[in-house]
Amino acid sequence: MPSSQPKLLLVAPSTHRRELSSLSSAYEARGICVEPWWYEKQLPTEPQVVQSLTDQDAVLLIGSRKRAPRTVISGPVIQTTDNRFIPVGWLPLTDDLALERFIETVSRVHSRAQSKASIA
Repeated sequence: MPSSQPKLLLVAPSTHRRELSSLSSAYEARGICVEPWWYEKQLPTEPQVVQSLTDQDAVLLIGSRKRAPRTVISGPVIQTTDNRFIPVGWLPLTDDLALERFIETVSRVHSRAQSKASIA
């Protein structure tokens, strides 16, 4: 059973750990628990991501812009091993400025007054 605090699985290259710490902070300030999976060379496959899920409510995959979303994940949601359907986001890494803009936007969106935290 999911906890009252939403959980996000953040799958990202370890080379961007420092930059993405502010993204985690933005989510956590809104009450969203971020569980990072730092990969070294290869983005984990969809089956690997599915197998790693326990009680997360969403997944954000971050990887090379050379990959098309359909080559990374089969659709906008994935089915967990316990038959839940959770949303999956894909963020292609283009450059540091674009990543910074994404993080700033997430921070702004999650700082808005809302009655309930939203991951998606």
